[in-house]
Amino acid sequence: MRLIKYLNIIFLLAILPFMLICCEKEQKKTSAYTLEHPDPVFNRSLSEMEMSLPSNNQDLINFTGERTVQFNFSAPREKPELQWSRRIKVSFFDQIIVDSKDCSWLFCISLPKDFFESDEDFAKYRALRPAPAKTLVRLNPDGSISWKQYFYGPFQDYIPVIVCEGAIIYVVKTFNAPDTTEDAITFSEYARGFWNEIRRYKPLHDFSLECIDLEGNTVWRTPSAKVENYSGSTPWRISDNRIMMASGEFNSGEFNIYSISDGKLLETIKFPKWDSGLEYPQQLEPIELPGRGWISFQNDGIVLFDSYLKTRWKYNIAIDELQSQPVISQKNILIFGSVNKLTAISLETGNVLWQRSEYINPETWGSTDDGNTIFTAYSSNLNGYMIGVIDSKGNEVLSSPYKNEIRNPPQPPIRLIIYNDGSFLLPKEHGILLADKNGSLIWSLDLKDLGFDNKTFSIITNLFPAPDGRIVFCLLSNDEKKWMEDYIVSIKSKY
Repeated sequence: MRLIKYLNIIFLLAILPFMLICCEKEQKKTSAYTLEHPDPVFNRSLSEMEMSLPSNNQDLINFTGERTVQFNFSAPREKPELQWSRRIKVSFFDQIIVDSKDCSWLFCISLPKDFFESDEDFAKYRALRPAPAKTLVRLNPDGSISWKQYFYGPFQDYIPVIVCEGAIIYVVKTFNAPDTTEDAITFSEYARGFWNEIRRYKPLHDFSLECIDLEGNTVWRTPSAKVENYSGSTPWRISDNRIMMASGEFNSGEFNIYSISDGKLLETIKFPKWDSGLEYPQQLEPIELPGRGWISFQNDGIVLFDSYLKTRWKYNIAIDELQSQPVISQKNILIFGSVNKLTAISLETGNVLWQRSEYINPETWGSTDDGNTIFTAYSSNLNGYMIGVIDSKGNEVLSSPYKNEIRNPPQPPIRLIIYNDGSFLLPKEHGILLADKNGSLIWSLDLKDLGFDNKTFSIITNLFPAPDGRIVFCLLSNDEKKWMEDYIVSIKSKY
């Protein structure tokens, strides 16, 4: 996949200076490269206001991994226009956060000259030794620099994951190459085969959560937890100002729960016979039903546990038939796509309410306030994907072609945005469209409308709506010789 290829390039360039330092060690097969993980920090606790959901018209309704985001503010009804763009190379294209002040946060591996106030400041940046491996940047709503902060760990990732009213929480992940006699690999082998070696050796990397305020000051950082680096392993917010994150080995069923206030580890939950089912890019994750229990997954079914992890019901299905994270509709219906059908079951009993068997590999993306579920499914007739909307009773509201030329065969969108009126925003390779809850097109925007060449740039990353009506996203250059020509773009409706 193109995104994986870009991440490989970014990773190798970030660690190139350290490869030179370690060249002498390459003579021994048993040498490996590890990096010190940052120590835990506690400076203070967040106040109730700081850790609350953003109140600046950004009352987040629901966040399920990287697939669907539902917001309690209205979609821009007029076709947006380019507000500003900045040439940049971010380390995680799919993780940009818009905070309560409408500022955008992103981690970059390199900063071009226009990110500095003067030639002298840029020269100082270029002269830093060692050179920063990554930079955390906060951009004001008008695209100007609010502040930036340097990080020097070449074998570390920093992934923004959670927005609070007065703080941001991100993951600090330190990669550990295997160093036992039997499994040891050389540093250059680990760098060259970055993704393959992770899958082959399955090392437990160090994960911490770090909370910083809107000025970039560290509030707290948790002690590290060992987590296998499988795709989809990012924390998410649950009820009562808590954060949930996978821990331990892949499919161990262990999840840590932390306090947003002070980063304290509150408990570790271990789901029986856990099986995450899906492969890259996202694993199935437990679904919290506040006060009622958890939706969990096993290799032969979907399970509802109560708060004490006692089984209430089990719906039998081979877990590898599931196509995506299930969606909760109307608070009492669980809707999910399997190989050849959409199924709705009761959250109270686990009994089937309805099934639609005409869809191929349907993926559920989110549910609107009135109970409509948005999904995609492969259509052999269209030679690509269709996007559909189905109500809580199983009646089809919409079935419309959706073609995205990013991959062959075409794939469904990376992430879908649902607004409070049920309208939804979709990225395509060379554009964006907004449709109402019944699927009627509100507007469609092409990259050419923004002054970018469709042959040169593509949207293969998530879209990030801001409460002020802007939409922020990254454009990736299709020219591999100009991989530093990517952009972060902000668009906004006139009215």
